[in-house]
Amino acid sequence: MKGPEAGLIELPETTVRKDIEINVAESLMDSIDNMEPKALVKAMVEFSSKTLLLSRRVGSLYERELKEGNRTKVEELQDKVDKHAKEKEAWKKEKEEWEAERKRLVT
Repeated sequence: MKGPEAGLIELPETTVRKDIEINVAESLMDSIDNMEPKALVKAMVEFSSKTLLLSRRVGSLYERELKEGNRTKVEELQDKVDKHAKEKEAWKKEKEEWEAERKRLVT
């Protein structure tokens, strides 16, 4: 019998915003470079968990922003549809008036 096959995990595509800037003080970088390996791993795990929480919050905010943006777009499109419907009704009324005028002039 063969054991389970190991394979790559397919991850969803990640979008990275390029307008976010992270500034780290030189003294902090130096202290990171001089950390003990165990302390560095512990700090990385803690940092990773905090970034995961932050990424979920940012994702939620981004999702809400998209929904609100789409809602605004839908409202804009609905306004255009309403305007078109009013214009169409006005054209229909004008056409009827022209046809009535044409009939009147023919007779």
